[in-house]
Amino acid sequence: MLMNGTGMVTPLQVVAAGSFVHINNAAALPTPKPILGSGTWKAKRLLAFELIGTYGSLAAGEVEMKIHLVRDFPSSAVIPATLRMVCNLAPAGLFTGEEEGFTLTIPGAPFGPFQPTTPPSGLTIFAASVEQRD
Repeated sequence: MLMNGTGMVTPLQVVAAGSFVHINNAAALPTPKPILGSGTWKAKRLLAFELIGTYGSLAAGEVEMKIHLVRDFPSSAVIPATLRMVCNLAPAGLFTGEEEGFTLTIPGAPFGPFQPTTPPSGLTIFAASVEQRD
C-alpha cells in the first residue's frame, strides 16, 4: 500500500486527507507492479495522539485515526479503516519504540494489516506547527 497525505492533529481532533494506491508487490512480478485499487482517504475521527518531542519545526510521535478510503478504481466504494502513523526523529534521539511509517487496518479484509517495511520504503514527517505569513 502506498499512501500520502497532509493534515492537522491536536490532542482533540484530526483533519487530514490524502491518496492511496494498493499494489500487488509480489517479488516475482515485474515493475510496474499491478494496481489493485486506488483512490483518496479522509480522516473521520481521532483515536489516539502522542507527541514525544520536537526538534526544530519537526515533531516525533504517534497518531491513530479512523479514516474512509474512497476508491476510484476499480469501483467507487467507501471503505472504513484505521490508520496509525509513527514518526521517529533519529537526529534528535526521539524514538517511539515503533517502526517508522504507517499501519493501515481494514476490518474484515482478507489481507493486512499493511505495515511498515524493513528497511522503510517511505518517510513519515510530523510538523510541530503550521503558520501562514503574508
